[in-house]
Amino acid sequence: MSDNVRMRDEQSDDELLAEFRRTGDGEHFGELFRRHRPRLYQRCLWFFNGDRALAEETAQDTFVRALEKAPHVAVENIQAWLYEVAKNLAIDKLRQLKVSATGRAPEVPPTGLRVGGTTLEAQEKTAYLQELRDLINGLGEKQRVCLKLAYVDGCRYEEIGRLTGYSEKEVKSALQAGRENLKKKLQSGRQG
Repeated sequence: MSDNVRMRDEQSDDELLAEFRRTGDGEHFGELFRRHRPRLYQRCLWFFNGDRALAEETAQDTFVRALEKAPHVAVENIQAWLYEVAKNLAIDKLRQLKVSATGRAPEVPPTGLRVGGTTLEAQEKTAYLQELRDLINGLGEKQRVCLKLAYVDGCRYEEIGRLTGYSEKEVKSALQAGRENLKKKLQSGRQG
């Protein structure tokens, strides 16, 4: 491993961005891509109900757009900024998908989502994921934010605490309460 690569591994996101802006060296931005791509891809999967091709395309487009804008935009939190860029791109793509030759969005290909021991078909999967999103969005802010960071973005307790300002105990409590509330809501929705 070269000294330059080792140095980049040890630099913070802010240092890498500053170095990229100063030198224009794409390797610094490449390190940011390497660090943030897995979580960004997971976030994009969430946006597109598990459509891997759209998620991959949007994750790549996010870094292309970020690379173009990075020299000119004030960025306080790189991860949050990348998520915002991805969200805006995803919204644009979803709008484009809604308008097709038939006037309808293309159907989601079957991917075999398993829930409770049964495999859901594409239409059921889309409906289930939308119901789950609606239920999560109906939770209190702390539970909603912690659940999304933990299960959509793959953040650990410490990272959720750092991003939200909550203590680790508050994060664990919000996650436990959020899971319980979701379980109750899902069960009552299935029975009612």
